[in-house]
Amino acid sequence: MKKIIITSIFLALLLSLGNTAMAIPTLSQWLDIGNQDPLWTPLWVDELGVNPAGAAPFPPNELILSYDYIPQVTIVPCSQNPDNPNIPNPVVGITNLTGIAWTSVWYVADLSTLINNDDGWINGGLAFKIDSVGLNKPLIMESFVFDGIFQPGETWEFVIQDYFDTSGNGLAPSAFSSVGVPSFLPTGGQDMLSSGSIIAVPAPGAILLGGLGAGLVGWLRRRRAI
Repeated sequence: MKKIIITSIFLALLLSLGNTAMAIPTLSQWLDIGNQDPLWTPLWVDELGVNPAGAAPFPPNELILSYDYIPQVTIVPCSQNPDNPNIPNPVVGITNLTGIAWTSVWYVADLSTLINNDDGWINGGLAFKIDSVGLNKPLIMESFVFDGIFQPGETWEFVIQDYFDTSGNGLAPSAFSSVGVPSFLPTGGQDMLSSGSIIAVPAPGAILLGGLGAGLVGWLRRRRAI
């Protein structure tokens, strides 16, 4: 009886991890133009976003919360680039609601968004890796361990240098509400729900446990069928 209970608990855990690991892949085409730090992503990544009323929803395994504010003291994440004192450097916060640990996370600006601490281009948008190493160090806070891993339930804060929305719609730097990198309406034109995108790759352990969960479910089904 104890063995059955332990197996059931283990199976439930693997099923849970397997379900959270099945996020929708997003094509990422990067261009490293030699700015600040090297820029590279896998061909397929996951886009993380928020779900305000009226937005096309992100699935639970890609869901985050976001906010932004202007700090009292200006933070310059990339001192090699001249900082424009007339343009604010907002702090953007993101909270991981996905249930997945993400080992690499990038910010990608929409085409109408200008920034001054980019490392290159991803899908045509100015982009940088959200980290605290190299010349460009946008990541300034992790609510758990400061290890560069976006853990489930963790909040990160990072800085966008000289953020400017050229669309004239007053889009916030934390507006990550539209699926797509960059975000566009199906009928053409810019999607007014996003000024940028957050993309990430999951920790290898999440993929492995998800695969184990799927494999165990298949094995149990085959045994029942025999």
